[in-house]
Order: sequence, then structure tokens, then C-alpha cells
Amino acid sequence: MKILGINSSARKDGNTAILMEKAFEALHKEGIETEMIQLSGKIIEPCKACFACDGQRNCVHKKDQFQDIFEKMTQADGIILGSPVYTANISANMQALLERASVVTDMNRKEKLFRHKPGAAITAARRGTKMITRVTTPDWMSFKPVCSGSKSNMGRKSQMNEYGLRADICRKSIILR
Repeated sequence: MKILGINSSARKDGNTAILMEKAFEALHKEGIETEMIQLSGKIIEPCKACFACDGQRNCVHKKDQFQDIFEKMTQADGIILGSPVYTANISANMQALLERASVVTDMNRKEKLFRHKPGAAITAARRGTKMITRVTTPDWMSFKPVCSGSKSNMGRKSQMNEYGLRADICRKSIILR
């Protein structure tokens, strides 16, 4: 079994990656393989709404890394989406990735690319803004838990609160049953 984590933070190995690694630690204890893709420094173009992906199982545009990431998403047994919360929403790269993935999935419904694929969302946020990611998690994900930490100071490695380090909460949500 393999779980794919996608960290959309602009800061590679920042707070969102720390939280994801904590969830991965719990998964590793269960013998589950993990892989993290960090979108930092990568460009994910927004969907062009051309619908050329119909019947193709992937987006036809090749200017960015979307095709490779989407292929890994389809091959994974589960997906963890990680994003810091920027102005009460997910990062722009995560938004573009999810929009394109949703269109490709919708245009290829017969393929059932994400059917019964469990997923989780991890956010690095301050105060009450972390809940927005639960709302923006795509419908094709089977589970929509939120595992979060809080940042004491913007721009620094966070001092995670106890709840943010409770990777067992994430693990229970994403392990295939």
C-alpha cells in the first residue's frame, strides 16, 4: 500500500511538510509506504477548460508537472493533500492542481480514476482559518479529515500544538479498511 502526499506550500520543508511527515511516521509504523511531492518551485498551470482530456485519462497539456503528479495520484492507494492556509484558502498551486484533477476525473468518469480512493487534508494555519480546507477538499476524495497545527509566528518553523502532532488521527482516517 502506498500513500501519496502532496505539499503545496511555497516553503519546501516548512510547516505543512512537518505536519505531513508526522502523519507519514504513523503510516510507516503500520508498514505503509509513503511519498511526498513538494510543489514548491513547481508551476501548475490552471485548467484551460478545453476538455481535450476527455477519454485521455490525463490532461493533454505538457507545459508543467501536472501530468506526472496526476499519474502518481491515480496509482496511489490514498492521497494526503497538504496546504498552508493563505487568505482563508488553499495555496494557488493546490487550487490549480485540484481544479485540473477534478476536470480530468470528470471527463473520464468511466475510468473511475479515484473511485473509493481515501484522502485526507493537512493544513498549516493560524487560529480558525484551518477549517476552510475541509470545505475545498474535492468531492472525489472518500474521506475529508483535517489534521492541523498552529503557527506561533508567521515565517518561522512552527511550535506545533499537541493536536497538530496527533498523526494517529490522520492515520485512522486514511488507512484503507
